[in-house]
Parts: sequence; C-alpha cells; structure tokens
Amino acid sequence: MMNTKRLAVLGLVLAALLAVLWGLVIDHPTDKGVTPPNVPLPVSPLSGEFFVDSQVTLRWDYLPDLAPRQTFAVQIWYEDEALRENWTNERQFDAQASIDSYEQEIGAFSWQVAVINLAETGGFESMGSAWSPVQTVERVRRIRPMPIPEAQRSAAARLVMTQEYASTSEMITRVRHFINSNSDDETQDTFAADYHDALDMIAAHSNGQGPSPRLLCDGQATAMLTLLGELGIESRLIFLYGDNIDQIYEHTLLEVFNPSTQHWELHDVLSDVSFADENGNPTSIERMVFGVLDTVSVCDKDGECALFPEADYNYKIHFEAFRYGYTDTFWVNPDRFDLTKRFPSNDNKNLAEYLTGNPRDFVFRLDNWAVEP
Repeated sequence: MMNTKRLAVLGLVLAALLAVLWGLVIDHPTDKGVTPPNVPLPVSPLSGEFFVDSQVTLRWDYLPDLAPRQTFAVQIWYEDEALRENWTNERQFDAQASIDSYEQEIGAFSWQVAVINLAETGGFESMGSAWSPVQTVERVRRIRPMPIPEAQRSAAARLVMTQEYASTSEMITRVRHFINSNSDDETQDTFAADYHDALDMIAAHSNGQGPSPRLLCDGQATAMLTLLGELGIESRLIFLYGDNIDQIYEHTLLEVFNPSTQHWELHDVLSDVSFADENGNPTSIERMVFGVLDTVSVCDKDGECALFPEADYNYKIHFEAFRYGYTDTFWVNPDRFDLTKRFPSNDNKNLAEYLTGNPRDFVFRLDNWAVEP
C-alpha cells in the first residue's frame, strides 16, 4: 500500500516537472520560432565606430514585414543641433545628404530608427514601434592607425607610455622633448632607415645607461616619426627649403596628425619647438609656407611662445618651399622663393634642378595665401 502511494506521489511530481519544462519551452522558443522584436535593431554603424567620408549607409534589422501604411522613420543629428528625419521602406538609408547638411568635418553624429504608422493622407498617424537604441558615431578627418601590441614596443615607447599626460597634445610635445634632450646634434652617425636603433640609444641614455645618439634634424624627426607610429599616431617628414643668397638651405621637420584635435601640427624636433597661429592653434606646414609669418608664434616645450619675427629660432628663412617626405611633388611660395634663381654653392642650379636632377619627373605647385608686406 505504501509503495503504491509513493509511486502515485512520484508520478504527480514528475507530471508537474514536465509541465514546468513544457512551459519553459513555450516561453523560450527556439531560434526558428523567435518572436520578432517590436523595435528595429541597428546593424551599422554602431556606437563607438568612426567614419571619414559622409557616404555612410545606416542599416538595421526588423524581422516582420512592414504592414500596409507603415514605414521606417530615421532620425540623424549632430551633437546638440536639430535632427533630420527621413522616411524609407527599406532596411537601410543613405545618410550622406543629412550628414552634409550640418557642414561638420569632425564630431559626434547620432542616429535611431523606428516604425511609424501612416494616416490615409500619407502623413504621420502614430508610432508603430519604439525607437531603436541611439547609436553615436564619430566623424574624423583621418582614422587613427592602431598602435602596435605592448609586447612589441621598443624601450623608448614603453618609457613614453609609463608617463601620465593631460592630453594627446602634451604627450606629443613630451615625445619631441624626449628625443631632443637625449640626442647629440653636433653631427649624425649612421643608423637604420627608421632609426629604431637610435631610439634604443635614446631610451638607454635617458636612464643613464649609455651615450646619446648623434642625430641632426632628419635623424631626430625620423626617430620621432617611428616612435609615434608605435603609439598609433600618424606623422610625416617635411623637407623644407629656403633661399640663403648663394645657397639653398635645407631643414627637416615633422608634421603630426593629432588624433584628438584631428589637425596636422608642425614640430621642429631639432629645435624642440612647435608653431601656433594668431588664435593660438597649432599650425600646419601649409600655413607656415603659404600664410603670413608675422602672426605665427614659436612655442617651446613649456608652452612659452614668441612671435615669429622676434623668436630665437634659427630656421626662419627656410619656410619658402617644402615637400611631404619622399614624394614627387614640391610646394613653393613663389613670392618667397624665386624658382628661376641659380645658386653658386649648389653647382649653379636652380631649385628644381638641385632637388630632382631631372625636374620633368617631378611636380611643382605654387601658392600664396596672402599678399605679404
């Protein structure tokens, strides 16, 4: 009798368990029977992503078909400015016109999408779904290169990354000073093309463990280029040329693309200075060669600046012509550098002949942004 009662109780328990399990299956269907979401789900671009060109296509998922008199409403806005709303029956939208309407090269753009119900007249009647989660993406001028893995970084890069900086601009300035203050600029020795071996000497010297490398302007600028590249910051060599009466003067600078400001900024590593315009903003090489120099300031590592005409700077006459690294295009301000002039100390060659050997293989571009006094 006892065994029969126990079996009956066990049977009831098993039946209850089966009912619970069956309820779980119903409440949590398999992928084939998933209940469609009541909100569109953004696919791309998603929050945290970057874009450069405004040719951006927004995409989202929405499993059920739109009902008659339903459509998607897409909202796009730039920071705190008024939003742009567009309607589409597709599960994607070309956002270029909306993005361009803000006339902003950098900054945060956001978007969201929802289903709306249309009135018989074709206008808005009611919401057909909730709004999707807001996606915020950043427009930049250039995508920042990825830094190399920490384990592969040089001793110099590891030293730089152990420090704390208030901003990316401060880090770039301190990298410049790090290379300048641990280099001997009396002459230049032979190093690898990217100067990674010179960087090893710089790191060792900064720790009191060896001599500093002997580097002139080209060596110091290239060493900084290599070091910044390890940190994921893009830069490029600037070869500068000036008319020194009977001789063509040459100097090498470094232009750094600051990922925080999204602007190119010019650095003279050998002199341990940078340059600022009349508004106090870092300048590019184009601003220095094609713009008026009297309103430019030369700034040291501590941010102390002096106007270009009064600054204690050795390379004032060089800002007349330049090229970006080892490219085949030269940029010249013809009001500063006379391309027809021949220089006795340079085998009586003009600038084109001296720089190229065969000027027909190169391009010279002339510009001047202002009539100088």
